[in-house]
Amino acid sequence: MNIQVLHPNPTQVASERLRPAPEVSDAVAHAVTGPDEAPGITAAASPGGAGESGLQGERRDQYVFGEKGETAGLYRMTKDEDGNPVVRFDDPKAAEKERAAREKEAEAKEKKAEEEEARTRTTIDTGRVDREIEELKEQVEDLEQRLNYGGSLVDAEKVERELTFAKIELHLKDNDTYRRANAQVTRG
Repeated sequence: MNIQVLHPNPTQVASERLRPAPEVSDAVAHAVTGPDEAPGITAAASPGGAGESGLQGERRDQYVFGEKGETAGLYRMTKDEDGNPVVRFDDPKAAEKERAAREKEAEAKEKKAEEEEARTRTTIDTGRVDREIEELKEQVEDLEQRLNYGGSLVDAEKVERELTFAKIELHLKDNDTYRRANAQVTRG
């Protein structure tokens, strides 16, 4: 930091350099600002003499100590890892941006999970059930042929009973409900 000391011009007459400032009364100072209008700003003029600065009638700001308020969200002084002073930007919308980024990331994960689930296929195989039903149909045809070509009476009753049971079993198994219930499910 460069400090310069300014000296008065030596050609000036001492009376010009040290001209006294006009005195200002408290009533006049309060007439301009009002006693309670501008907190933190005081008039340094006093009727009896010079203030802290040595000048009479001067108005100046005064620092009032208080707690730090909420930042406006612009800039603040901090220190970096090495202890050097750094100016940082506090974005008031940073929390909103961060929340939006988290939501976007969650949506991406959800979409990825849905795509992976779509790639995982479930296969339902009804081949075994279809073969079982075909065997029952063939059995019913064979029993009907045996019954039509005749044979002994005892044998005919036995074939007719078997044919009735085969038709009932075929009727119970030859439907979509039985196929779905007994199908082979493969995932992967």
